[in-house]
Amino acid sequence: MPQLLGYGEIVSELEKRFGLTFTCEDTGGGCLLFQARLDNGEWIVISDWDAGINPLERRRELEAEGITVGWNITIFADDDNWPDHSTMLASVRHDSANAYSLPALIEQALASRLAAVHHDYRRGVGHTVRYGVQRV
Repeated sequence: MPQLLGYGEIVSELEKRFGLTFTCEDTGGGCLLFQARLDNGEWIVISDWDAGINPLERRRELEAEGITVGWNITIFADDDNWPDHSTMLASVRHDSANAYSLPALIEQALASRLAAVHHDYRRGVGHTVRYGVQRV
């Protein structure tokens, strides 16, 4: 299993707060993400806003330069004990969120799953909301 990319302390806080066990997974080609299985069998998957996860040290460097990395948190259906990446049940995408906003965004994503709500926060656009299971 890949290392936690410097996010060990943050992941530990997430696990305590939400009762989840996160792993760092390689989706292929070195693109890493965090994921955990929810008690109902669904999956929560976390990446940077656009793809993968930057190591925390690199994220902090970018944020210090005024470059935002953001977060993408998606709740997926289960597909034979693995996230079904074609069935998005709920999500929170925030293009300018910093490293430490992750717990609040996860809380919002988990609260959104029962109503299948998808939140998208974009600089210059604002907050948009879509409803329903999204099939990719």
